Amino acid sequence: NFTQTIRQGEYALAVRVIDPPYARGSVSGTYRFKALLDGKVFVDRKFDSARITDKGLAFLGLGAPSSTIVDSEGRIILDGQFIPNGQHSLEFSAYDYAGNASSFTWKFQVE
Repeated sequence: NFTQTIRQGEYALAVRVIDPPYARGSVSGTYRFKALLDGKVFVDRKFDSARITDKGLAFLGLGAPSSTIVDSEGRIILDGQFIPNGQHSLEFSAYDYAGNASSFTWKFQVE
């Protein structure tokens, strides 16, 4: 059941993750983001270590400083992906340090 149509092109994955337990006093934090397009992994980023560079800390294997990976709406900008015409499925998962995971799947048509 494909519910949305988008144009063919290059897209960046922008993610905003909110941990509802945090509001109740339990803090664990987001540890890993993983995304699959049509069953193939195209993003798998972990917050388990940081590189020190001349420009600052770099998390998630992205460029430094890591503060630039967050946009004005508080979303983390992950890898870009060209999406060709056809039907596609994007599955996104977020994991916290406690081992909890949450995911969603978006099915869409590209024209």
